Amino acid sequence: MKNYLIYKNKTTFIGCIFFQTLEILVSVCVALLLNWMIDEISLTLESPDSDFGTVSLLKDFIVCAGYAVVHGILLFISGKLKAKCVKKACLNLRTDVISGLFCETPFNFNKKNSSEYISLMNQNMNLVEENYFKNKLCIYESIVSIVFAVILLVVMNPVVAAVSLVLMSIPSLLPRLFSKKLASLQSDVAVRGGKYNGILNDIFRGFCAIKDYGIENKMKMRHEEQAVALESSKEKFSSKMATVYAVSGMAGIAVQFLVIAFAGILAVRGYLTIGSIIAVTQLTGQVISPAFQLSAKVAQLKSVKDILTEMNGIIENAKLSDCQPDKMKPALTFDKNIELCNVDYSFNENKKGLDSVSLRLDKGKHYVVTGKSGCGKSTLLKIISGYYTPSEGSIFVDGDCCKHIQCATVSQNVVLFSGTIRDNITLFNDFSDEEVMAAVEKAGLKDFVDALPNGLETQVEENGSSFLVVSGNEFLSPVR
Repeated sequence: MKNYLIYKNKTTFIGCIFFQTLEILVSVCVALLLNWMIDEISLTLESPDSDFGTVSLLKDFIVCAGYAVVHGILLFISGKLKAKCVKKACLNLRTDVISGLFCETPFNFNKKNSSEYISLMNQNMNLVEENYFKNKLCIYESIVSIVFAVILLVVMNPVVAAVSLVLMSIPSLLPRLFSKKLASLQSDVAVRGGKYNGILNDIFRGFCAIKDYGIENKMKMRHEEQAVALESSKEKFSSKMATVYAVSGMAGIAVQFLVIAFAGILAVRGYLTIGSIIAVTQLTGQVISPAFQLSAKVAQLKSVKDILTEMNGIIENAKLSDCQPDKMKPALTFDKNIELCNVDYSFNENKKGLDSVSLRLDKGKHYVVTGKSGCGKSTLLKIISGYYTPSEGSIFVDGDCCKHIQCATVSQNVVLFSGTIRDNITLFNDFSDEEVMAAVEKAGLKDFVDALPNGLETQVEENGSSFLVVSGNEFLSPVR
């Protein structure tokens, strides 16, 4: 998969990394400032001139306050750039995934329920944002913080640095014990989310039927079953994460106390000043906390592996399909006929939709396809319309062999898109008013459109819910 944090995002990403690194460096160097301040206070306490010491400490405070302001500004800039970088990464990923879905054939697309695609583009995309994109930037922040803190520890006292690194490796390794379990639990959350979206889709799509047949309680029970399953899976994941944080946090605090105790022994023996102890404590925290976060974040990063694999599969399949600009063929036209010769179509090894079908459809003629349920009427029409590609046999257009054809069909289940009446007539293409009105008249909708307060610019709500059939012989009327 592309590195979406950089893909079409280089300038913002470089700026984000630069200010993030600068902010971490300033944050780590607070330890040196504390060292200096504590030692200055110690010297002031030993000085007989208290007025001079007070003025000196006031100047030191002003320096520290200025340092805090600079750190705050860097935090603000870094946070803004991080948010912008993640936003662009998510936007580019969403665009690529939806483009990949549009490259699917109707047959392949319909192998999944629409709720699974909604879950992919909503819940799963949010998981990728939180556990992948943001985590990557957090992991970088943790690594840089550890590197800077270790360097300063080595400069201050190599012995303390060595002991600290050995002890601090303990909490950083603990979360790795849970990585596989976390990945499994995160995958279960995604699956449960898809099933929950499925029941919501059934409820909202079939709301009128549910009310008509009085099965509200049954659907409530089905909804509750899926809701409980989803929330339970989320609870299990959160509980496991709580275990990871608890174990690592406990080990981190214990290690920090050990480092402080070791630094205290060195201070008693005269190898460290009081200020150095404070600085070592601060730097130890700058290593332990990021190390602990690093392991937890890596575990979360791995938890979305299956989701990323699915998204990457959609994107990569699109590259191999004929819907890419450099592979797209001109629209098919024919002057005489479309002919099917010995066409077979199989849904799977055990189920055949068509068996050696041959027929010819002449341009300008009307045909009726009849037969009992399950005999292959819909499959035949989907072969002709290009939804399905024949398993065997040939299709000829004006005598030329064509492996796959594509033509428009008018279904009995009409889809109305959110937008205006004009948008649904033109399907979001540009046509003149004359052309649109000509189509309106041919469809017998002129009186209906003229009766609307905004005419062609009237908004259509979801699937035409803003319109109502008054009677079988009258036009649709807008709901007031």
